[in-house]
Amino acid sequence: MLLLFAAHAACPTDAQHQARVQIDQAFAALGELDRPAFETSESELRATIPCFDRPIERTLAASVHQVTGIRAFGDERLAAAQASFAAARVAVPGIGLPDGLVPPGAPLHDAYAAIDVEHLQLVQAATPARASLYIDGERTLRYAPSLPHVVQVVTSDTTTSVWIPAGGELPPYATRKSPAAAVLLGLSAVCLGAAGGSQVLGVSLENRWKRDADFRVTHDDTWVNDRLDTYNAVSIGTLAAGIASAGVGVALAF
Repeated sequence: MLLLFAAHAACPTDAQHQARVQIDQAFAALGELDRPAFETSESELRATIPCFDRPIERTLAASVHQVTGIRAFGDERLAAAQASFAAARVAVPGIGLPDGLVPPGAPLHDAYAAIDVEHLQLVQAATPARASLYIDGERTLRYAPSLPHVVQVVTSDTTTSVWIPAGGELPPYATRKSPAAAVLLGLSAVCLGAAGGSQVLGVSLENRWKRDADFRVTHDDTWVNDRLDTYNAVSIGTLAAGIASAGVGVALAF
């Protein structure tokens, strides 16, 4: 609890403005070939992301990925650098590194363009319940797990913001139940009710045939047995359908 209060206390009044300042500082340090200053700005930038209290612009997301990608490239984590640069290019199509920041022909340019962003494999996240999901500034459920992302879960009164690396998991959030789950669970209840009703009818018919002499005169045992077989078949069939519907409904709901 103390750590939670401390984290909120450390957040700037306008975290997004602070992030842009840190990005500018990082690029300035890179231009001056001041690696310690660049790494400090990059670390501070990532520490600011959880403080974002509203959806960010896509340009800010792209700049975050550029800075983290340059840091990864400097640390010789080439795959991570390429993924970050691709994330920047997805967030803002056509965006390049700031003019004059990297000399022409430098290996960083090759890393920046290494991944074909037109053929990324996308997946769909679960639909949030009473919330919106923003990925790199865009309200969407589709994202590329192979890239890093700035992910935000936004409700009417809270915003959870995280940076996830390539291959990382989305932050936990409550998900909306599938409408099909409710339909299947309702169908299950109907089927189980029908199964029980068939059993009741069978028992009632059998008891009447045993106790009512007049009924036995007009309805022989063959007729009764045929009806009992029918009731049993209906009971078994609807019971099986009810159990199957319940199983699928529960699986969809949870």
